[in-house]
Amino acid sequence: MDKLMALETRMGVWKFYFRAGLSLCVVISSLIFLLYPAWVTLRVALDSGFGKPGINSYTLSMFEQVSHRYNKWGNHYLKSQYASKVSWESVAGTEWPIFGSVFYLATAEEILHQLEGKKNWQARRLRKEILKTSEVAARIVADPSTATWVKQQWGENYLTKENVFYRMLLIMGLTHYEHITGKLTYRPLLGSQVQTLGKELSEAPYPLLDDYPGDCYPNDVLWAVAALRRADPLLGTDHQKLGDDLMKVLNTKTLAKEGLPTFMAIKFTGEGHDLSRGCGNSGILIYAPELDRGISHRWYQNYEKHFWQDNGWIRGFREYSKGIPYSNNDVDSGPVMGGFGSVATVIGIGAARANGRLDHASVLTRQIIPASWPTPWGLMIPSLMGGLMIDAAPLGEMALLFSMTRPVPSRDVVSSPWTLPWGIILIFFIFLLPGLYLIYTEYRYWKKWLKPMGQSAERPEANPDTQPDTGEIE
Repeated sequence: MDKLMALETRMGVWKFYFRAGLSLCVVISSLIFLLYPAWVTLRVALDSGFGKPGINSYTLSMFEQVSHRYNKWGNHYLKSQYASKVSWESVAGTEWPIFGSVFYLATAEEILHQLEGKKNWQARRLRKEILKTSEVAARIVADPSTATWVKQQWGENYLTKENVFYRMLLIMGLTHYEHITGKLTYRPLLGSQVQTLGKELSEAPYPLLDDYPGDCYPNDVLWAVAALRRADPLLGTDHQKLGDDLMKVLNTKTLAKEGLPTFMAIKFTGEGHDLSRGCGNSGILIYAPELDRGISHRWYQNYEKHFWQDNGWIRGFREYSKGIPYSNNDVDSGPVMGGFGSVATVIGIGAARANGRLDHASVLTRQIIPASWPTPWGLMIPSLMGGLMIDAAPLGEMALLFSMTRPVPSRDVVSSPWTLPWGIILIFFIFLLPGLYLIYTEYRYWKKWLKPMGQSAERPEANPDTQPDTGEIE
């Protein structure tokens, strides 16, 4: 009998510890994955800094956090020689690492501009982090193994024949690196690419070349010319005329019915070869103002007219114009839901900022951050996508940071009125209410469990001397 009672007591103790551990897990998970995101949603919703030209404190903190994780990933990527092992057919596995590294360098340069003249502890820490991590990013961009997939398509002439996408990223990334560090480590590679790509584009029948054999994307060609123009001050070159010629072609022969360049083009004729798409338009409009601000502003007006969508709950850019009845998605567009293009909307933040449309940039940013499920360790949804697809969690967040830090022109700025789509309020309560409910249920459980113990402690022990006299004779 004594053994049975001891066993029951022991089982009760283990049950207690199990239930206490379960409650602790529920409370911590609720704080991290529900109440913390609710707080971030409220914070970004009320932050007026997203509607101003500079870079606000939230963005700086987010960049610092992502920078640490990018540094760790980048060193692993280089050490493992991942690029030499991935199939050239894997767009995410081949393009994202170099694209994300260029995004890091472009973002880091803008952050440094923001920190000019500041000597506080955060500014010093950020400068140190940027200089350290920029070395990793530049190594990824310049490492020949990173180009394994384009070598398979262009052969040994991959650095001298078309291959616009990869060579554009080389020029852009190494230019940002030199601006950040002042080092000439990659100057020979940068100089040769500026010279050869600039010459090849200038000598083309139209300033259009292929990314991959048979695939010409105006978006990437425009980025390439913008990269050449950004490198001009460093190298003493001049690609002004090339930029003018390209904008003329894109604004005439390559123009779709919506008044925007088509997603693809035919390099031999300069004519459009596809529909105008949101993922391409958002990309083009980030750097178009640097080549021709007037044309860029007209394009943005057309973009707003034909692609901007506001259903009351969500605002953003469509992947296809309002006259197109279908909403297909692919690796370029990312997920398309309700007509909204995920890439078009994320990169659209940068397009809006570059064209002075802070009203659009502000509301898009304040939507996307909560919808990305913020946690103390970063945005969960883009991190999971990057981690699952190519084991590169920070690259999705780098694309968002790149958009959030695009420089805003000093004139022709449309300020942001404080408005909130209902979707932001809905997301806030989706995080808040379940989090509070889970914590409340645990509170109720333990209150109920401890109540009998409290009552026992308050009940006086039986004492024969104090028992009432019943009148009975013992």
